[in-house]
Amino acid sequence: MRFRAKLLTALLIQPLGVGSLFLTVWYLGNYVGIETQGYFSTLKSQIDLLTVLFAFGFPQTIIYQINNAGASRRTLITGFAFYTIIVSLILIAISAHSLIGIRQIWPEALWVTPTVILTTGILLFHRVVRGVFVTVYDDWRFSMITIAPMVLLALSILVAPRISKDYIQTAYLVSSMLAVAIMLWFLRDGFSSGNRPNWRSLWSNGFPVFLQSAAMAMQPAIAFLWIKSSPEGLTGVAQFSLGLYAYNAGILPITMVAPLLFNRWSSSKPEVALRGLKGVILISLTLIPLMAIVGVIVPPIIAWAFEAGYEQSVQSIRIMLLAIPFAFITLFSMPAFMAMGKFSVNAWLALIRLLTLSVGIYCLSIFSIFRWASVPELVAISWLIAEVVVAGIILWLMRHYRTNTSYQ
Repeated sequence: MRFRAKLLTALLIQPLGVGSLFLTVWYLGNYVGIETQGYFSTLKSQIDLLTVLFAFGFPQTIIYQINNAGASRRTLITGFAFYTIIVSLILIAISAHSLIGIRQIWPEALWVTPTVILTTGILLFHRVVRGVFVTVYDDWRFSMITIAPMVLLALSILVAPRISKDYIQTAYLVSSMLAVAIMLWFLRDGFSSGNRPNWRSLWSNGFPVFLQSAAMAMQPAIAFLWIKSSPEGLTGVAQFSLGLYAYNAGILPITMVAPLLFNRWSSSKPEVALRGLKGVILISLTLIPLMAIVGVIVPPIIAWAFEAGYEQSVQSIRIMLLAIPFAFITLFSMPAFMAMGKFSVNAWLALIRLLTLSVGIYCLSIFSIFRWASVPELVAISWLIAEVVVAGIILWLMRHYRTNTSYQ
């Protein structure tokens, strides 16, 4: 299959994952309750955060090592199976300690239950082994195993006769186990041998990727935590989550093809990755008026799709839509910088974005700069500012790399 056909396949299949999540949010908000939908969004953000933290950037460094050093896929999968078990035991130990203190430190910690910890371990294994999977199958099969956890989770919730917080945890666990089983079934003929993996290199290259992934995962976690601790509580979380899902839907095309681009660029010369960024800036800038137009039709869509209580989410959605063009620049640059061997650049960019978001939320809330805005809207404005700042830095870096060939 030609590379363009693979990209098109990913763009056709992977939207089903985000679509499944949005359908779940819509169903919970309309037919179960806005508080349950807020609980689901908070739980998901915490599981995503833990998964990213313990994945430690291994998926990207696995791709880099297989393509550049011919590392054994079988050895990598076996090694990371043991790693997943160790991580699960660590989380169990932490959750046991929760009986005597962690709840006081982090009252909103929803993950300190055996079911959620096991789910986190399984999704961690799924996330890491995807790095192996894409080097074997970068066609429709990669897209299928990517969306499997989200689609299966949505199905397990939509078919339930009665939904509680405990059931959501159980559904998360069962859907995660099925997703891993599907992935391993596809890989049954892909356990090829190769060179002994350089574990030290995996850790050293993985650290900046870990910082990048952790910072990106902490953004929604911090946003939800700030809103939940405000007077608007879980209702505010539910309202902001719609804007976040709209944002995620907008950046979905890039997140879908980024692993494929990195897999291709990392096996080519650095100039190929740099040339791949040309035109991204112009395309991103043309999206700004498009997102503004989409924002105009948000109110009737919300009124049609959701029950009362979600009207306050309109402004948050509009602001998050405006952040999408700037996120395009950031997300397109990340696989290119990694393919050029500049893993630390992405880490610094992600940390700057997280810091800008956090400072923005605090300053806008404390100094009441936007008196008309609710807490979810202030968080959305801070998110937009963070995206603009990082996109500006990337534009400077791209100009620097075009005039300086020292990266080679």
